[in-house]
Amino acid sequence: MATPVPYRPPPRSDGKRIVALDIGHTVASPGCFSATGRGEFFFNQQIVQLIYEKLKDSPRIAPYIVNPEGAPISLPMRTQLAARKGAELFLAIHHDSAQDKYFQPWEVNGKKQLYSDEFQGYGVFISQKNPQPERSLRFGKLLGSEMGRAGFEFSPHHSEPVKGENRRIIDKFNGIYEYNDLIVLKTALMPAALLECGVIVNRAQEKLLSERATQEKIAHAAAAAIERFFAPDEAAQH
Repeated sequence: MATPVPYRPPPRSDGKRIVALDIGHTVASPGCFSATGRGEFFFNQQIVQLIYEKLKDSPRIAPYIVNPEGAPISLPMRTQLAARKGAELFLAIHHDSAQDKYFQPWEVNGKKQLYSDEFQGYGVFISQKNPQPERSLRFGKLLGSEMGRAGFEFSPHHSEPVKGENRRIIDKFNGIYEYNDLIVLKTALMPAALLECGVIVNRAQEKLLSERATQEKIAHAAAAAIERFFAPDEAAQH
């Protein structure tokens, strides 16, 4: 059997490193719904757009948004598009929910919605099945570090030993979970991580995550982690 050729996109003439920013879910299938009934996709889209704005004038980074309008798209196609673009890093942006057993009903604008105030906080996910697991973990540590520096706390609720959870925490200080079979992480040819920015089924956290100041903090943390990943002193570690 022939040895697979390592993924090495050709360098750009300007020396910039392409980073794929993936908006979790789509308009038609928006993921989970917040405590007030807003689709997760729209939270994800706002954060990705802010990260893009913070990186577009970077002397080192060339950001690329995967599927910016939220059209129907398969999970493997997301990472395929990133590879075709020559991306050297893949970051998926999501917002979090909770298991059904924690939900309670309430009424918002005359309509029944579900919420859970049980959990709040961010989480970073990486896959050991990614072709570059060590670099994925290194980026995950930078991302979690920047989220913590921005004042966000890690939520360990995905480690709960129940069906649908039971994710291993591999770095509690930086808020990193191992999720080996997460498709966008294991199919990415480049280092990859997924950021759950916060728990939108939590009523108080949804309110915070809807505020521009909070969104700016998250975007700044993500952009800073990306810049650090490709900084000469950091990049020398691989």
